[in-house]
Amino acid sequence: KPLRRRPLPERPFEVPETTANEMREPLTDIFEENNAIKIYVELLGEEKQDIKLNIQQGYVKIEAKKFHKTIKLPNRQVVEKAASSEYKNGVLTITIPTRKELRRKDAENARMV
Repeated sequence: KPLRRRPLPERPFEVPETTANEMREPLTDIFEENNAIKIYVELLGEEKQDIKLNIQQGYVKIEAKKFHKTIKLPNRQVVEKAASSEYKNGVLTITIPTRKELRRKDAENARMV
């Protein structure tokens, strides 16, 4: 008895329109370095002018046409006004310097206790 194959859909690799228009959470990597926090966010297909970035009170909020994400920073002692960003090849790189002075004071206070 020969095996019967199921019929294939007309367009098996097509993404449904409703899925393509939904807001999605982008892939994110966060690295804490000696003097800064680096965040890499994958925003494929977005235009630079459509990306909104807001850094406040220990959070980074990223909004674009199809992506949104709120990230809690691992270190609240950051210099928000000195933050920089670069968007290249679909990847947004955010660099937020940390406050060295506050770290030293915290370390001294910890030693005294």
